[in-house]
Amino acid sequence: MSILRLNSVEHGAIDSRFIQAFDLELCNLGSEGFEMLITVYTPQGLLYRGLYYLAQEVSVIIPRITTQFSPFQLIMVTNINKYDTTAVTVRAWNGVHPVAIFTQEEAIRTN
Repeated sequence: MSILRLNSVEHGAIDSRFIQAFDLELCNLGSEGFEMLITVYTPQGLLYRGLYYLAQEVSVIIPRITTQFSPFQLIMVTNINKYDTTAVTVRAWNGVHPVAIFTQEEAIRTN
C-alpha cells in the first residue's frame, strides 16, 4: 500500500483561503495496473470518496471537487507498494480562475 496526502490549511503552503474547488488528475506511469482510493476531508467531514482503477498508462480526471475555501485533506491510497509510478496533478480554482497546480511532489508520501 502506498499513500499520498495533500493538506490545505489557511495561511499554509497550500492555502485553502484561495481554493474554491480543484480538479484531480491521476495517471499510472507504470507497467502494472492498480487501484486508487481517493478521499477528501474537510472540518465538516467526508467531502468526496471514489475508487478508481488505473491500467497501464491510463489517466483519470475527476473534475471540480468543491471545497468552498475550507481547509481540506486529500488522501490517495493505492494497492501497490510504491508510489513512483503514480502521477497526480491537482489544479486549484477560485471561480473560473486557476490559482495553483500541485503534483505528487508536494504530497506527503508513505509506503
